[in-house]
Amino acid sequence: MRLIDADGHDVRAGQVGETVTTGPELFPGYTDPLLDSAAFLPGGWYRTGDLGFLDADGYLTVTDRLKDIIIRGGENISSKEIEDLLSVHPAVAEVAVVAAPDPVMGRECVRWS
Repeated sequence: MRLIDADGHDVRAGQVGETVTTGPELFPGYTDPLLDSAAFLPGGWYRTGDLGFLDADGYLTVTDRLKDIIIRGGENISSKEIEDLLSVHPAVAEVAVVAAPDPVMGRECVRWS
């Protein structure tokens, strides 16, 4: 595992970067090779889409996702857009929108405030 910046360069401990992994436990690729170019870096490194940083002891702290998209019933929903909308309401102090499984729609938006 390592962390990279937007240009694919390794970041130093304490800096936020995207987590990329490699190893025998990874799948070899998608059935559609076009998806592989976005998901894998040269050398077989898999882009997880998770953002985080390594502390001085090498422990990973995940801080965010590269894309905060919830797919519900085939529609892409930006969790950030929903959070921004809810946060301007005077009765809402803090908000976080995440996806939860839904048996019909695939995902439902769940909010904590």
